[in-house]
Amino acid sequence: MARKHTLLVIDHDMTFVRQIASKVTVLHEGQMLFQGTIQEVHRNPRVIQVYLGEDREDDAANRTVASVVR
Repeated sequence: MARKHTLLVIDHDMTFVRQIASKVTVLHEGQMLFQGTIQEVHRNPRVIQVYLGEDREDDAANRTVASVVR
């Protein structure tokens, strides 16, 4: 399905997002903060500061991201 369709998913469950998304868009205060793969999102300094916090592994499942599945 991901190769034929585009879906917009807004979710807090990063485990779920990792399973379905090839590209992730992180929003902050209504604006796009970052867009890339889940690995790029987890390495981006601004995303870490705003959403993931210092303890990224524990906090990751509790944040909202919009993901685009293609």
